[in-house]
Amino acid sequence: MEKILAEISVPAIGKSYDVFLPKSITVAQAIRMLNQVFEGLNTEYFKDASEMFLCDKDNGVIYNPEEQIWETRITNGSKLLLI
Repeated sequence: MEKILAEISVPAIGKSYDVFLPKSITVAQAIRMLNQVFEGLNTEYFKDASEMFLCDKDNGVIYNPEEQIWETRITNGSKLLLI
């Protein structure tokens, strides 16, 4: 399974993490996966994944939740916001 290494910033908790994202999952699946991981790392953090989105930190582009990661402009080294 091919993966992409991206920096995910989570403004709700004021932290950033380097995360491997499988290219074959959708953006919506990535959001759910990240939400579960961040809930486990920070007990103060909780948000319904269906209300969240993933966007490019540099240009603000919001990624379509239906697209697979490989279909987006997310590449190794991308800086993303989970909001």
